[in-house]
Amino acid sequence: MTEQNEQGIDALNALERLALSEALSRDYEAFMAPGEKIAVRARLDEGWAWAHLALASADGTFRLDLEAGFSEEDFEGGLEMPVGRAGTSKLIEFLRVQLYDFFRMDRGERPPVDWSLYSYDDVPVRYRGERSSPALDEAANALLGDEA
Repeated sequence: MTEQNEQGIDALNALERLALSEALSRDYEAFMAPGEKIAVRARLDEGWAWAHLALASADGTFRLDLEAGFSEEDFEGGLEMPVGRAGTSKLIEFLRVQLYDFFRMDRGERPPVDWSLYSYDDVPVRYRGERSSPALDEAANALLGDEA
């Protein structure tokens, strides 16, 4: 599913992404450090849906990337995969819960690095995430002479 995040069509236009990011920022303002921003993206195609939520510091010292998706192959036994806006909404709701858990656990929660299958509202959702420090990565690459 990783390569799918650049395939398919955008499920949210720029205004929807901005509105969602602002709403999430308002909801989690008490948990966020000064200068942190939340960004949301989602993509759809035949047979799959994908959403991404990023929490990032302005100075690049912290970044949390959370991804969720589902594919037709995960739906068996009469379950129907949510499609279109319903699918996008379900994935964003799931990521919202994961972000809340991250904050609730004092940022100690580590998302699974590899795609893991979860059940959310009786819907199979694949989920993974990553914590990083882009500024530290850039400094290390510069020190080692590697190009980013």
